[in-house]
Amino acid sequence: MELGILEKDGIYFPTISDFAKANLYYPHWGATYVCDKPYEVIRAHHDSCILFYILEGRLHFRYRDQYFCAKKDQIVILSGKFPNHYYATEQVHFNWFHFSGGATEEYVELLYNMKGAIFTEETSLQAKAYVKEMMTFLKSNIGDEHIATLYIQGIFSLFEAEQ
Repeated sequence: MELGILEKDGIYFPTISDFAKANLYYPHWGATYVCDKPYEVIRAHHDSCILFYILEGRLHFRYRDQYFCAKKDQIVILSGKFPNHYYATEQVHFNWFHFSGGATEEYVELLYNMKGAIFTEETSLQAKAYVKEMMTFLKSNIGDEHIATLYIQGIFSLFEAEQ
């Protein structure tokens, strides 16, 4: 088991068609973690983006020369094109999933340039339903990948409209 992970539900790997990989937003894998110090991930580069939804506690991030802390009901979206570092200093419970496809990198960059990588509770509460459905999709591996793309697009759209 990885250091600092107290509980985990997953990691789930859905079956994604070639059509979805070529044309849709789609998840690669995801899980739900409960972590505490010394949980830490440092990546120089990754071929997908990652979304975190904080259920309880706080998760700390260093990303694009910034430090920030996400708390309950906040969402963080990171591009894998840039180094990222996240870690727990206390117990934290969160959902996460890696995703790509479509214009993922372009949309993540648009949102970052507008608001940064962390999204507030007001919109995150609406987006929470999409994240919950995505986690169900990942666990079941029998969902409709066209619906999974709707969840990702829905999250993007909510955050873009939050201007």
